[in-house]
Amino acid sequence: MHIEGNEVVVECSPASTIMICGRGSRTDKVMGEGLQSARLPLARFQRSYFRITVVYDAGRKAWSNPVWLQ
Repeated sequence: MHIEGNEVVVECSPASTIMICGRGSRTDKVMGEGLQSARLPLARFQRSYFRITVVYDAGRKAWSNPVWLQ
């Protein structure tokens, strides 16, 4: 994953959900079959943090450490 402007770009193995989560109810997600990338907006996470979670078809998950934004 990497940040481009006001978005985080996530690339992964084929997955069913790519999600960005933060403090409280701040979340956004992309769902589909065989997802390998997503661009998620960072506007809601300014002056806070976000974490990326990837859910694979078999229900397995992978997630990032928190990334703090100023």
